This record gives sequence, C-alpha cells and structure tokens, in this order.
Amino acid sequence: MRVALVLLVWGLWLPGSHAKAPADAPEVRQLLESAQYWAGRQRPDLVRQLMRKLLAIQPRHPEALETLGLAANPGSPPRRGALAPANSRVPTTSTRPRTARPAPSALALARAARTPIAQPAQAVIAHVPPAALPEAPADAGIPRVDVGEARAEEEPPARAEPDLQAVWEALDQRRAADGVRLGRALSERYPERPDVTRALALALRDAGLRGEARLGLEQAVRQSLEAPASLQWVARESRNALQALDARRQPEVATGLTWVYKPGDEAVSRLDSRVASLRVRQPWGDHGHWFGQLDSVRLEAGRADAAQLTRSGDWGSAALRQPPSPGGTPMHAHAQGRALVIGYEADRWRADIGTTPLGFEFAGLAAGLDLKGRVGSADWGVSLAHRPVTGSLLSYGGQRDLFSGIRWGAVRRTSALLQLATTWRGLEPFAQLEWATYRGHEVLPNREQAAAMGVDWALSRGADHYLAVGPVLRLRAFDNNQNHYSVGHGGYYSPQRSTTVSVPVQAAMRGTDLSWVVRVAPSWSQSSTTSAPRFPTRADLQAQAAAQGQGTYGSSRGPGAGWAWQSTWEYRMNAHWTTGFRVAAERSPDYAKEQVHLYLRWQEKPQRGPVPLWPSTVMPHAGV
Repeated sequence: MRVALVLLVWGLWLPGSHAKAPADAPEVRQLLESAQYWAGRQRPDLVRQLMRKLLAIQPRHPEALETLGLAANPGSPPRRGALAPANSRVPTTSTRPRTARPAPSALALARAARTPIAQPAQAVIAHVPPAALPEAPADAGIPRVDVGEARAEEEPPARAEPDLQAVWEALDQRRAADGVRLGRALSERYPERPDVTRALALALRDAGLRGEARLGLEQAVRQSLEAPASLQWVARESRNALQALDARRQPEVATGLTWVYKPGDEAVSRLDSRVASLRVRQPWGDHGHWFGQLDSVRLEAGRADAAQLTRSGDWGSAALRQPPSPGGTPMHAHAQGRALVIGYEADRWRADIGTTPLGFEFAGLAAGLDLKGRVGSADWGVSLAHRPVTGSLLSYGGQRDLFSGIRWGAVRRTSALLQLATTWRGLEPFAQLEWATYRGHEVLPNREQAAAMGVDWALSRGADHYLAVGPVLRLRAFDNNQNHYSVGHGGYYSPQRSTTVSVPVQAAMRGTDLSWVVRVAPSWSQSSTTSAPRFPTRADLQAQAAAQGQGTYGSSRGPGAGWAWQSTWEYRMNAHWTTGFRVAAERSPDYAKEQVHLYLRWQEKPQRGPVPLWPSTVMPHAGV
C-alpha cells in the first residue's frame, strides 16, 4: 500500500504534468476560473459547456479533458490538481511553488461545497449518464473565442476577497442579528471560504444559536484543511471558539483562599478576614450552569480590654462607662461561620439564593437577580440584590456589647442597579444609577443614592491582548452617617456627599498557558459627613450620653487623593487543572485595604486551546 502511494505521488509530479498551467493563455485561465466558480455554484451543465469552449481553443488541454471525464463518471474520485488555475480564487501568500499545494478541482469543489450553516448538505452534481467526449469542432484551430458567451445566465463576481469588516463591526457593537444577516449573505457568495464560515458561526453564537454555531465552526475547521496557507489560521481560531462553546458544557470544581486586611482600632474597626471557598458548576446543555458555593468565613478584629474600649468611646456603650483599671481579660472580637449559596446563570440572567455565615452573631438570607439585554445600540443591565455589608466585623456579622449585653450590627444592603452602555466612534460610554437601603439589628436605617458615568477607551484590542483607559465620575449620598461602632451605628462608610474622579488603566494579555490582568486607578475625591447622634436607636443611652456631653459625633469635610492597584494571573498546569492568584491594594487618606487571593480549578473535559484572556477567580460570594 505504501509503495503504491509513493508511485502515485511520484506519477503526479512527473515533469510536464503541470507544464501547461504557467503557459495558459488569458482566455484559457478565464474559462478555468469561470468553471471553478460554476462548480461551486452547483452548475455542472455550465462547467461542461465551459470545458467544451476551452477544448475548442486547446483540444488536448489535460485539465479540461479530466474535468469532462469526471463529470461523465461521477463515481470516480477527483484528483487534486484538476482545474487548478494559475490565478486561484483564494490568493495565497505562500512562497512555495504552486504545484506544491495544488488547488482542488472544480468537480471536487462542487462535490465538497458546503451549504449555508443549519441547512442540510446536499449532493451538488447529479448523476450524468456516461457520454463520449464531444467531437472537436471544425474551427478548433481558431485561437480566440468570445469568452463572454460562456457565462450563461449571469456574470460570476470578480475574484476579490470577501469583505468581513461589516460583520466584525456588528459583533463588536453587539448587533448579533445584523451580524447573522451579513454573515449569511457572504456565506452564499463564498460558501467554501473558511473565514466567512467562521464569521457567520461567531455571529450565530452571539445571537444565542449555539447549536448552529458549533456546526459552523466545525465546518470552518474542515474547510481550512483545503484552504491556502493564508487561511490556515482559521482552523486554529475556530478550534479556540469551539473550546469556548464547549466550556458551557464543562463541569467544574474550584476552590479559593481569600485574605483581606484593613487596619484600624483593635477589636473595633480593624479587620482580618479569611475565607475558604468551594464552588461547583454543573452545565445544563447550552443554556447555562447550575452552581453551588460554600464559604467558610473567619473574621478577626483583634483583642482589647475594657479600659482600652472606654478610652476610645467608639464601641458599644463604652462612652458611658468609667474607665476601669487596666488589665483583666481582654475581649476577643471575632466571628466564624459558613455560608451556602445555590444559583443558576445563563447568558442574559443570573439568580442565586443563600445564607450569610451561619455561626455569626446574626445570620439570615442573601439573594440576587441580574438581568441584561439590548435596546437599539445600547446594552442595559438591571441588578437586584440583598447582601451583607462586609466592611467590618460589626457590619458583617454583628457584635455583643461587653457592658450592656446589647446585640447590634449585621447590616444588610438591599439594592437596585440600572446600567446602560453603548459604543460610539470607538469609545464605550456607560452610566449607572443605584438606589439602596441599609438595615441591621439595633442599627439606624439608612438610604443611599449613587450615580456613575464614564467612558472606556480601548487603546489596543486583540484576541490575545487588551489595553484601555477609562475616566469615571462617581457620586454617592447617604441619608445619615453610620461610620461609627457604638450601639445604633453600622460600622460602614456612609458619607452624606461624595464625589470621586478616577482614571483606571487596564492591561490584559495571554499566551497558551498563562494570562494576566493589571489595573491601576489613581483617584481624587471630595466628601463630607454630618454630625451624628452617638446612640441613634436607644433613647435611654442617648440621654445619658447627652448628659455627659458626648451626645454627638462631629462632622468632617475635605478632599483627598488615593489609588487602587490590582493584578491577577492565571496559569494552566495541564489539560484539567488551572491555578491563579490575585493581589490588590487600595489607599486613601482615611482608608486602606490589602487583599491576596489564591485559587485552583479543575475541569472535567481537557482544555487544549489558550487560556481565557480574563482570568476567572473563585472569590467569596458575599464579596470582600
């Protein structure tokens, strides 16, 4: 078998087997190209007519004779190289001789031509009864014929490259329906082009037709096997897109460790948070994923004795107490518990329900619902959520007063967020509006109104990199000041007026097994807080504080500069295991936070393409 194969290849490369191609006259090349075109259009009758015209010019032209012979006997396998014009329909940038990679024959193209995506493949050339080759006409020696007569019914289009720019613009602007329409039109004109097939498949994917998109990408891979060297990249990118689609059917188990540190007063505002997370995601066909997550949370605020607390006066009811003698058993401010959440996420919505950590001073329900869609050229999103406020031990888990025994804190935020974004002249402007209420145990209710607007400007964007800058203006306002830790306060930042301008710069890059994202955001803010009663929910304690001249907290106002920095790295160790980490820090005149996050992810199906450009971490469900 191997010997026969070698002899066959050697025979095809004998000198003179392709000698005619370089010497073909222009009218001959034009007839060959037209025959190739009509073969792709499933018109074998016109192919035969064109070949007879060619034989009228060159009665012994080998490719014309072979094509007619194959058309007369459709059961014969097409030989690569038949009807391969010097100026092929798909230009190539390869520097090798053309005979090193001959183009497929017109009959082979006709047999292998693909119909548009989501339509069943059909036989292209019907069976033709055996017939002898046509007799050479009397005027066979005439050197030229009217080539235009051979183009029956319509003129084949010029051999130009397909213009996919409109499809890419539609997908970039999230106009999937327009992308599908434009892609189908190009697919009808260029059914054998793998780059056109891939573009249509990506449009179908963005439109939610993933079954058709998967078939189209598989077809693009097959077409790339016979494509010129200049189109070989389509197979690689189509496989990557197939992997992304298959990820929707990918079961996943991941675990993460998150450490957050915020400096502050011992046992009051300091926070050392450690969370171990376990997340399981189970696909539901192409529709989305069910997921469940278990977070084991430990909060540590430090230790302080009664003398230290009474001297500060900003915790529990310590402001009403006389400072005792130093010493004694210090209070250990900490909490430990486990939170469980289950939910479902699809393309345009996500829902979850669970608990705050069971084992804290207070525990309760947490839930969220996210919706998104498109109106005209704008994307919209609506988020409804009921979540714990995780900024301090008091706001997250609640505490018990060492002096009075009162339990207070455990603030829950109920919010509604509306987001709008669009694309305009290469920019991506966006706007947000948010309303929220804050409620806790023995904590004064509060309300927040917030707005943000900005624009993302992508300086450079590609499949493997992204660089953008985006100035943002944020406005926030709370009804009352809850940034204290005495009974009745929630222990969370709540300015009455706050204006912040930030200019984040974000860069992302990936290779085969490694991806990273770095974000730096300098900022400037102007904020103000009003005075607040020391015990807003307890009239008896407030009266005692007023009698001692400690009835209110003072107000504050002023500008401040700050910055935030974050870096995330992800590395694929093998086909099933991926690891990564995130390091982040924030600084402002009155605020500081540091974060370290490590994670490990296992996926059931092997991953062979490049890692995603944007790493997928395993953060605590309640946030950090």
